[in-house]
Amino acid sequence: MFAFGPFRWKKKDIFLTEVLWGEPVGLMPIGEGLYNIYFADRKLVGFDSKRDKLVPLTNPAWPKDKSKNMPNKQKPSEMCPV
Repeated sequence: MFAFGPFRWKKKDIFLTEVLWGEPVGLMPIGEGLYNIYFADRKLVGFDSKRDKLVPLTNPAWPKDKSKNMPNKQKPSEMCPV
């Protein structure tokens, strides 16, 4: 199980972890309604915006990305904490 701080998505609070409380996280789109959530350049977890659910990166249904860090020359959109 993973426990990652809150962020707001379309007026709904999504809980990540208390450890990241007050820290900005970034979302990188990887498919229609699918995002990888980053803290700095470290990929933390997947986010399915259609279901408002966090998805472990180890989930077999989640799109694979060979990199554990943010791809070069791409920057995730910054999400302000709740």
